[in-house]
Amino acid sequence: GIILAIHAKINISIFIFLPFIFAGLYWGFILLKNELKWKESLKIFIILSGLLIALPLGYFRTMQIQAPAKKGSASYELAQIKENEPIVLEGKISTEPELRGSTKGDITLKVNRIQYKNQWKNVSSEDAVIKVYFARKGKKVTSKAVFEKIKEIMSIDAYGYLIQVKTKNRKVKPVKNPGEFDYKEFLTQNDWIGQYNCSINDVKIIKKSSGNPII
Repeated sequence: GIILAIHAKINISIFIFLPFIFAGLYWGFILLKNELKWKESLKIFIILSGLLIALPLGYFRTMQIQAPAKKGSASYELAQIKENEPIVLEGKISTEPELRGSTKGDITLKVNRIQYKNQWKNVSSEDAVIKVYFARKGKKVTSKAVFEKIKEIMSIDAYGYLIQVKTKNRKVKPVKNPGEFDYKEFLTQNDWIGQYNCSINDVKIIKKSSGNPII
């Protein structure tokens, strides 16, 4: 399924895969009956049943990752903006913030609005990684106000906060050399549309709310 999606690069209707799914489920049911009756099944049938079910699953998951961005999505709108252009991203912090040492931290932001050239645009939500820097490289945080803001933004309580982030648009460059780390693939595998950098002072809390109703 993965190989088919990568090389075909076309959308195939789920109805095309229904015979494969039903055949896989049928063989799986027969194998289960044999197992309950302590009858031995040929290994080829076990493998075939797994392949028939895995084919559509592998195809649709890969197409979800490889498919071009849909119009109106956050990734599509950001792709229309030139690199290094000033933008503002708005959305909810979708996971607990993570500190990365004493000078920076990571926030996963579910982007639902983008401001470009003083115009806001609503988009279908997608996750982006925000690298928040507390001080310049080689410098230490000394301001009490900055310390308080770090404590507020990077705490576990910030999960679910609605925030705005002033940053610059970034486009992930394709890999040039074989064996080189593919950062675009890394982002895709984690369902992130990109990574954006900002200062702690460029993060503004719009609304404090919990991201998990159980907490």
